[in-house]
Order: sequence, then structure tokens, then C-alpha cells
Amino acid sequence: MEQGRHRVISYKVHKQISVPEDEWFVVPNTHEAIIDRETFEKAQALHKRDTRTAPGKQEVYLMSGFVRCADCKKAMRRKTARNIAYYSCRSYTDKKICSKHSIRQDKLENAVLAALQMQIALVDQLAEAGQKYWQLLPLGPTSYGDSPYQSFSSFAGNPYFIDLDLLVKDKLLTRAEVNACDWGDDPRYVDYGKIYASRFTLLEKAKARGFTRDREAVAAFERENERWLPNYALFMALKRHFGMKSWTEWDDEDIRCRTSSEVVERYRAELREDVELFTYI
Repeated sequence: MEQGRHRVISYKVHKQISVPEDEWFVVPNTHEAIIDRETFEKAQALHKRDTRTAPGKQEVYLMSGFVRCADCKKAMRRKTARNIAYYSCRSYTDKKICSKHSIRQDKLENAVLAALQMQIALVDQLAEAGQKYWQLLPLGPTSYGDSPYQSFSSFAGNPYFIDLDLLVKDKLLTRAEVNACDWGDDPRYVDYGKIYASRFTLLEKAKARGFTRDREAVAAFERENERWLPNYALFMALKRHFGMKSWTEWDDEDIRCRTSSEVVERYRAELREDVELFTYI
């Protein structure tokens, strides 16, 4: 309970002033909370977000303080033109240091609404199915036995989760190539052996068609992930080269123990196609 947040200085004209917070009368836990402390703190943090209004305006818009540029991460500015409201990148508008892009306010609000509706529908479906627990398993590439807890990398994604329909749409695969693969004949079970053989055959075709085309995007991805990606791609290429055996069983002790940088670079050049494959996917 809080009291004394305002002080009346004139009962005649009903004028009052705000009182500094350290002078309020605060009595905690006077009634049962309607929300938990964590939710309250999150609401307070959202309340303190940047919700500045335009000069001479008092209205705070729905997206005020929330819309940021995906490239430079700076706040986007709301503008209107021909009675159409939109958000544009402030960095580009003011300093020309970002790319020129914008989004209409109505399209943004519709996209947010659609995302919220999808989440609400998902929660409803889980409740109807009697779902009480939700566990998200690791998404890394799996090893022998296909256990999500036995992964080759903490950073790389599992190639099994690459959407082949999107690769067809991107003209990296054809629908006939995807349909021609043997994925197993029992829809109740996942045949990981057939998936491994078929999927990597398709991904190799996609890489052959897209690696050169997407060279700039691949190079940017390599720069952003240089801390782990080169070693991971080389390791996976080496594992294929040595028959998918555990690295402790590789026949070449020099690369197994990384005795020199020359050995590493020799294998990187020798296995270039597979290194590029695991970089691309």
C-alpha cells in the first residue's frame, strides 16, 4: 500500500503537487498480490521503455519504443506520409549509416497480431491435449544413436531440421529429387538410417548449386561465426573421411592429435568439398 504520493497545496482551487518517492508512506504486503513479483518487474520495465511522443503530440502509439532496425539495432522512427504511418530506420534517415528500409504500421501490427494468435492457438492445443510439461531438446547435429544429448557442436544446427520445401522454393532442389528419396515406409517411426543417407545426398546437391551463388552470404556467416565454424566444418569433413569413426580411432595420428598447423591445412585443402558442405548447411 502506498499513500502520500501527492500533496494538496490549495483546497480552494484543488491544486496538488507530486511528492518525492522517498517521502511516500509505503506499507508492503497489505493484501494478496494479483500477479507474481517477476511479472510485476517485467511490466515495470516495459513501462519504462522509450515511449517518447512527437513534438507537440501527447499520444503514445502501440509500438512506441519497441520497433528496432534488424541491421543496426537502433530505434526506428514513426512517420506519416499521405495519411499512411510507417517506421523507418533512424540511422539511415539521420546519418545514412544503415540501409534504407521501412515497414508500414498497419502491416507491422497485423504481423504482431498474427504471431500472438499463433502462440495462443498453440497454448490452447497443448491444453486440449493435456500437455503439462514442455521440454525443448538440444538442436545440434546428432551423433551415433541420434541422441540430442550427444552432439558434435553446441553451436551448429541439426541438418535434419533444414526445410527441404524451402530448398525447393529456393531452386536448390527439385520436387522430383525430394520425392525420389526413400524416407522409410512406416509413418509411425523415424528411420534415421534412411534419413541420413537421403538427406545428405540432397544437401550435397543443394550445396553444389548454391554455394557459389550465395558466396557473399556464406562469407559473412563465416566471419560472424569464425570462433567455431571453421573447426566444426573441418571436424565433420574429417569424420566423413575416416568412415564416421570416433576421432580417437582415426588412422592418421597427426591430424588426430593436430600435431602441426601444416597437417590441419593440408586436410582442409584435401577435404575442401566437405568443409564447404558443412559450412553451407
